[in-house]
Amino acid sequence: MVDEAIVQPLGEVRSVAGRSVRLGITVKNFLQKPLQDIALSVRFFQDHQNGAMDYQLDTRLAIVGAATVILPEVIFPFFFV
Repeated sequence: MVDEAIVQPLGEVRSVAGRSVRLGITVKNFLQKPLQDIALSVRFFQDHQNGAMDYQLDTRLAIVGAATVILPEVIFPFFFV
């Protein structure tokens, strides 16, 4: 979710400079066995819309909170939010 709006997998999110964006991620396990020690990371990039992707956003992006979390266990049919 981005600002409480659902975004499809591999969907595009646009924003303007200086605007805060609230990000939420839901992880679901559809297997019959628990998943353990899952590392979930969020990576940001800027698409210049000319085929060039910029992943070096250190001076243009501020993250409040962790960009990577470890999920100790995700069990079926429950999910971690």
